[in-house]
Amino acid sequence: MKYSIRKGCWESNSSSVHTITISKDGLEKNRMRLYDGMIHIHCRAYDKEPEILESQKEKLTYIVSWVVYKHGGYGWKTLDEDRERMYEISYIEDALHEHDESILGIVIHDADKAYIDHQSSDDCEVNLYSSVSIRNFIFNKYIALSIYSD
Repeated sequence: MKYSIRKGCWESNSSSVHTITISKDGLEKNRMRLYDGMIHIHCRAYDKEPEILESQKEKLTYIVSWVVYKHGGYGWKTLDEDRERMYEISYIEDALHEHDESILGIVIHDADKAYIDHQSSDDCEVNLYSSVSIRNFIFNKYIALSIYSD
């Protein structure tokens, strides 16, 4: 795959496009519903339908689905044994808790439905090793993820 940078815009020759638009301010309080301190995420497929992910829950669902898919979760029925392999989930949980101490973790459902279009699945659009990046992506109202694939 060919990569190039032009006027601050990342480009590739891939037919799949996932982009993030970022503003410097706009961090909001958590708006996701908690059940005993846990956020329940239902993994899903991100493939052919163009969409813009703007809500906190939509953006969190995307990165959790990406992690599950990256670790081979597409087709899983249970996460009991495989969750420890998905170390990025603990980074996401730590970032969520740093933002709002009442958030204790994530409960992952429908791991077998996690799918990211194959040309976009190598790298997540969010630095999952940075708590600041995770919190900004999820809680900044000015950050949206635009997904398009042909």
